[in-house]
Amino acid sequence: MVGRGRANLDVFFDKFCARRADRQFNVGPHYTVADIFTLCVVDFAAFVDIFIPERCTNLKRRHADIQTQPRTAASLLRSEA
Repeated sequence: MVGRGRANLDVFFDKFCARRADRQFNVGPHYTVADIFTLCVVDFAAFVDIFIPERCTNLKRRHADIQTQPRTAASLLRSEA
């Protein structure tokens, strides 16, 4: 079961890396719940030591961008307190 989950996560990373190649956001011109979902998946995966693969440069770049947004950064700081 764990192996299947890791394989599905790998597919997720590849899919969203490709999606980020020519878009700033997952759906449309604005930040949406789809972007929040992606952030959550990536962050929860990191919690269990599964990280965005090096090959997924678009996803890595966008994830870093989202984390530096003022609202996201403030939210992350509140959750750590």
